Amino acid sequence: MAARLLTAIPLVFLFAWVSGPSRAGAQTTKEIVRRVVEEIWNQGNLDVTNELFVPGFINHDPNPGADLDGFREWVARWHAAFPNLHVEVNDLIAEGDKVGARLTATGTHRGDFLGIPATGIRVTMKVINLYRLESGRIAEVYRSYDLLGLGQQLGYFEPIPEEGSPSPLLGAPIPASSRGAMRRR
Repeated sequence: MAARLLTAIPLVFLFAWVSGPSRAGAQTTKEIVRRVVEEIWNQGNLDVTNELFVPGFINHDPNPGADLDGFREWVARWHAAFPNLHVEVNDLIAEGDKVGARLTATGTHRGDFLGIPATGIRVTMKVINLYRLESGRIAEVYRSYDLLGLGQQLGYFEPIPEEGSPSPLLGAPIPASSRGAMRRR
């Protein structure tokens, strides 16, 4: 009986290691990302960054800078330009030490942002982030967000021309097949 028990114990540990983190572990990593969204992005509380991020945090977003100070500066810029900034979590998917987040950011443009003076326009922007955590803290993040769409909403960039209208780049009309293909994606 003791021999069977001693044989079974390593198998349990092997199964736990192969199957990855428990559901509770995935839930914890999601909760950390939710705190980043709620406390940092929605409330503008930069004091929690030292608690939620590792000291050597890497931000794979060229706009603010690649470290934690750059991230703090970027959040501050967003809040200065969009004082009512609100980020909604649409989806969180966790596996191992990574959390994918699909987010929607909304706010009213009340201050200078990337050289665009305040417009008073309410905007919406889609965001995808991939976070990697170490010891319960965020070690790095990859971001993808629609700054072109944001610029179009603020009137900085021209919207995509309608089908049949002249292309600003080519001067020729935009074919219906091209425009339709862009809409389907």
